[in-house]
Amino acid sequence: MRNRRVSLLDIGLDQSFDASMAFVQSTLQSINAGLPVPIVDIDFVRSRDPDTIFAAFTAACDVLHVMAHGDHAETPTFSSTDGKTMLALQEFGDYAAERGHGLNASAVLADGCKTGIGAWQKALRDCLHGEIVYIGTSTRVGWHEGTVFASAFYGALFRNKG
Repeated sequence: MRNRRVSLLDIGLDQSFDASMAFVQSTLQSINAGLPVPIVDIDFVRSRDPDTIFAAFTAACDVLHVMAHGDHAETPTFSSTDGKTMLALQEFGDYAAERGHGLNASAVLADGCKTGIGAWQKALRDCLHGEIVYIGTSTRVGWHEGTVFASAFYGALFRNKG
């Protein structure tokens, strides 16, 4: 049986995202604790570089967990707290179309405010490589709510898999 791969992508780039991402990494590492062979591999990407971010979005994985602010005023966009890093899903859709491949994950956990509303769902369709499960939020959420949800999500996903 192959290991599940979880890609953690931090675009939020601030102290509260640091704390939340560290907790999520610890949760995933604890799933492997005590097992003779790990069952989950963790990739962690934290960057402002667009090519690195796009590469993380298109890397094959079981779960792509994107942690960032969510905005949809003009177009659905992930952004950092300081506003210096922004990734519009429309830009990512164009990038994916140019290269012939897009999101290559079985599930996407969009850990940001209002990422589950219709505008996000429609924008994400242009970025897909195949079928996915998409998890977003319908309202504003804080890092605490996102962390608690992620812990429960990964606990349920990997329960009794060891």
